[in-house]
Formats: sequence, C-alpha cells, structure tokens
Amino acid sequence: MDTWGQGPWFDPEAPDQPPHDEDQHDQQRGAPGGAPDASLPWNVESAPMLGAESSQAPDARMLAGGGPDAGRYGDPGAGGAIEDAPTRAYPPIAAGPRSLPGDPAASSPRGCLPFPYTPVPRSRPLSQPLDFGLGTPMAGAAGMAGSAGGMGAGRADQQRDKRRRPGLRALFVIVPVALLLIACLSAGLLSNALLHLPGSASGAPSAQGGDSAGGPFTILPTGTPTSRPTPPPRPSPTPIPPPTAATITFTTASQSLASPGAMTACPSNCDLTAKTFANSQLFSATFPATQIPQSALTGMIHVVNAGPGNWIVPSPGYSFTGGGFACAPQPITLPPNAPHDYFCFIAATTPPSIAAGTIKGTVSASPQVTYTQPAPLQGNGGYEVLSQDCAAALDNVKNTQGAPWAQSWISGQTLPSGWQFAQSAPTITFSGDTCPLGKQQATTFDFTASSTTNVSDIAYHPADAQALAASRLASQIPGGDALKAGSQTTCTPAVQGVSGTTITVTCSDAGIAFATWTSDRKAQLTAAIAGKSKTAALATCNATPGVQANSCAITIQGGDGTLLPASAAVITVDARLP
Repeated sequence: MDTWGQGPWFDPEAPDQPPHDEDQHDQQRGAPGGAPDASLPWNVESAPMLGAESSQAPDARMLAGGGPDAGRYGDPGAGGAIEDAPTRAYPPIAAGPRSLPGDPAASSPRGCLPFPYTPVPRSRPLSQPLDFGLGTPMAGAAGMAGSAGGMGAGRADQQRDKRRRPGLRALFVIVPVALLLIACLSAGLLSNALLHLPGSASGAPSAQGGDSAGGPFTILPTGTPTSRPTPPPRPSPTPIPPPTAATITFTTASQSLASPGAMTACPSNCDLTAKTFANSQLFSATFPATQIPQSALTGMIHVVNAGPGNWIVPSPGYSFTGGGFACAPQPITLPPNAPHDYFCFIAATTPPSIAAGTIKGTVSASPQVTYTQPAPLQGNGGYEVLSQDCAAALDNVKNTQGAPWAQSWISGQTLPSGWQFAQSAPTITFSGDTCPLGKQQATTFDFTASSTTNVSDIAYHPADAQALAASRLASQIPGGDALKAGSQTTCTPAVQGVSGTTITVTCSDAGIAFATWTSDRKAQLTAAIAGKSKTAALATCNATPGVQANSCAITIQGGDGTLLPASAAVITVDARLP
C-alpha cells in the first residue's frame, strides 16, 4: 500500500463502509446469473485473498503480450499497449470543509486534492458514467485489489472493452484533475500575494508549526472551518484641494461718441459770443447834363376875332407867319369876340429861339381877325440829365468812393487776441441814392448825385467753439464711463453763414467712452461669481454692464479648474481697455 494516501483523508482503521451503488452493479455483473458476487466485497479482509487468486500484486502492470486476451486480437503486442486502471484506492475527500482560495492551507500540496471522486473498480464498464461525487472513504488499496482479483470469467468481455479504449477513460480523469490542480495553485499564489500587499489588514503571515511546501503558512487542522481573509480596505478617492485663487480678465465695454456740431455766435443770447464791426459814410459826385440837339421851334400865337361872324378856316387850316418864319397850318374855328391862343410849331434846327412879336398880322377885314406873338419861340434843343447820367454819377459815388473806403476802414479795426472775422470780406451796402433825372436846360448845366456807403463785419473766438464742442462731448459720456486717452478729437470751427449779426458755426468732437472699473465695481463682480462654477461665472461676467460681450476669461489656481474660490477676496479682476 502506498503511503501518499495516508493523511487526514484516509484512515485504514475506519470501519467497513457499504459498497458504492455503482460498485454494487459491478458486483452483480461479476456473479453468475446476475447474483451478487460474495467474493467481491470492498473491504480490507478480502483484499489479500483476491490478490492471491489473481496471482498478481494489486497494482501489478500487465506485460506486453501477457494479457489473458492478448491472443484474441491477433496482435501479440496489443496487450502490452493496454495499462490496467489503478487498482489502489484513491483517498477520499476529507469530511470537513475545504480550504478556500487564499487560505494558507491551500498552498500546501497536502491541503488540496487533485480532484474529489470515488475510486472505481477495474471491472467497471466504460459505458457507465464516472462518479465524481463525494463518496464514502474506501477501506484502502487492499480491498480494491482483492475485488479486482476475484473477477469471474463472465467479465471477460468487459475486460476486452476496457483494453480497447483506455486512453479515453484516462482523459475523463486526467483533464478535470489537471484543471483543478491549476485552479488550486493559482488560488494559492493569489492568496499569498494578497497577504503580502502593503497596507494589508492581516499583515505578513507568521510561520507557525513549520513551513509547508508553498511557503511559511500555518496548516489548519482537517475539519476546522476557515474564515475568509479580511480584504484590504478600498483606497479612498484622492481629495481635490479647493481652489486658492482666481483671476477674471475681460475687455471693458466701450462706445463711440460725437458731439452735435451746429452752434451760433452773436452779440447776445447765442451759443457763442460775437462782436460786430460797422460804419457808414455819405459820398456824392457832380456831373454835367447831356446836350440835346434842336429839331424845331415852338411857342404860342394869340388870335382875336372882332366880327362880325365866326372865323372858320377848314383843313388844312391856316398858317401864322412873320419875320420869315411860318407856323405849321392848322384848322381854326373862332367865334367873334373870343380871343384864343394857338400852338406854333416851326421845324428848324436854328435859330434856337424867335423873339416875341416876330410873328404877327391881320387875317381878314370881315370878320376882322388879327394875331400876335406874345412870347419868344424856343427851339427844342438844350441840356438834360438823362438816366445814364445818373447811373454814371452813382457808380462813381459807390464803387469809386464808397467801397474802397469800406475795405480800408475794416482793415483798420483791431480784434481781440485769438478772434477772427467770420467772413473773408466785410459786408458793404449803399443807401440814400440821389440824382436829378430828367432835368433840362437850354444852356449847359451840371447835376449832383450822392449815396451812403455802409460797411460791417462780425468776429468770434474759435477757441470758444472748440470748448463748447468738448463740453458737449463730455455731457454725452454715460455715468461711470470715461473717455479713452488719446481718442478724443479736437474740431476746427467752420463758418456756415452770416445773417445780420448772427454767425452759424459747425464744430463737432468725437471720442471713445469706456467703462471705468473702480474698486467698488470690482467687488460687486467678485461677490457675484464667488463659489460659482467656471461656466456660470463666465456667463455672469459677460452679462455684467461695463463688460464687452464674450470677452471674459477666467484662470483658476488650485482645485480642478472648474470651480471658483468661495471667497471673493482671492478673486482678482483684470479689466483691460479696448
């Protein structure tokens, strides 16, 4: 009997156990007529006897060609290829609980069996399934050998079947045993590694009672329940440190501004103060009248009808004559005692006049009509002030005399420092023109024309216009904002027109206004975003008045970069100009 089976799982002194159910079937098949074979009990006492009947040791190996059935297969070496199944009893599983993986006992080769199953006698047919259950411990190898030696002749056929397929039966045993051995060995190695992990609750195991083959572990007695090793505590997640500081950077909001440009300047009640300059002076000129050439002489003839009866001269009429001159004929009807003056026209360029009494005479005796020339006849030639005479005289008065005087007078005016005239030239006007248009004389004469020259101009201070433009721009800056340095422009005033004593000027300034971030304003922002997530803080920042849209950026020191510090005191605001 081998000694490897002697241990806590095998007790040769144990009382006889009833045969396994499957063994009973083998016993029945071995007896003639199917009756139980009394010579095949699974006990120790019968093992020697049966071994003697077989004339072989219980674990004897059949030699090549020496089998009882070797001649039946026609191959003298066939019997040698067949190895009988072991007849020795395999040790049964201990009755106590098995060790778990990780138990120190599991690392010992004596603490873990290759595979728990009940030994099967050699007479068992291959067609029956193997029994891998936890059976009752067998009596030992001696009993198994005895039963093997007592097989009857009726089991010859079964022996031949087993010799034909020994490799297949071996696979059913070897493969599960190998898998279980690998699993036990892996469990032992894993348990050994876990027990030696740093920080393990159990610490390094101590060797008590000697070292086993697998290492210095205590071998637990058979049947003693073992407890699972206390698993090491799971490592706690690494705590995330809180954020220590943050900086929020953004561009301040800005807007372009421009002041209204139109403004007025006058002596009073205007945007700007203006100063007027004005003066007037009368100018006159004397010019001769124009001579008119003579074409006729004209005058009156006095006629008296003493009667009796009317004096009637039909057309073409009667011509009064005398002194060599004759008036143009004309029809006459003159009643008696009714004197009448008739117009006399004599076409002649000379003489310029006919003396009185030159033309006279009697027309008839009955009725008695007489005529005389009471006054001289005058020629139509002479001197007259025509329209062109007046135009020439007034032009002289205005342009030759008045305008030069006006320019000279304005140029002589002194302006305050920095002031300038609104116009490039003064305003000059004329009034009170006089001229004796149509005046005639037979002899030459002169006439006089006159006119008043008026000059004016208005001055203003351009610096006042620039100051007003800057003031207007400043008034447009929203509260809490300021002009960006260097962005403000200074306008150049331009005169758009002058009406009387009022000047219209344009001057407009422009600039960029930006939000000013005082300490109070920054404190309000940091208080609003303290403790918030970075995403929420960015949204709050971009929506804050005075911040240019979508210009905020946040840098967080410490933490995981997603949460701002809860204290506003460690948050810095960096407001940058546009």
